[in-house]
Amino acid sequence: MQLLLIQTQVMKVDMESALLQMDQIMRANRLNFSIMAGMPALVAVMLSGSVGSTSMGTRTHRRRTQQREDMRMLLAEAERALTDLQYSRDQSFASGMLLYALNTLYQSVQRHRQFFSPAEWRAVRQDIMTLSDNEVPIESKTLVVGRLARIKAFIPEPHRVPNL
Repeated sequence: MQLLLIQTQVMKVDMESALLQMDQIMRANRLNFSIMAGMPALVAVMLSGSVGSTSMGTRTHRRRTQQREDMRMLLAEAERALTDLQYSRDQSFASGMLLYALNTLYQSVQRHRQFFSPAEWRAVRQDIMTLSDNEVPIESKTLVVGRLARIKAFIPEPHRVPNL
């Protein structure tokens, strides 16, 4: 009976020492467990940030594309008014329509000034002022419209695929 009691006490001491070692290992790995517990939340935040920035980038790209297209259409309208001025019998009406188209183009270009470098902005502003000058011949104005159409801000951006 005493042998059984001694065996039980030895097993109890071995079990307690094993539990103490296990407790020390758990305390040493507490930081690892905390990091592992927070990992799913971190993955969720990163994934939502990635999806949010992709959709925001896509929205910004669409808006910039639309703004560039609006400026191109206004430039085409000014070119059409210039052609009407060249072939029209009612010069005053055609000249007024050209000035209206140029005013609308100038306001749009000024509103979207961020698309232009400072030097490009000065050149575009000067070209629009040249187009509105009645002393400049129509042939020169046609050349100015062609030059405006080649400016980087009026050219459509190449298609890009958003990163996922």
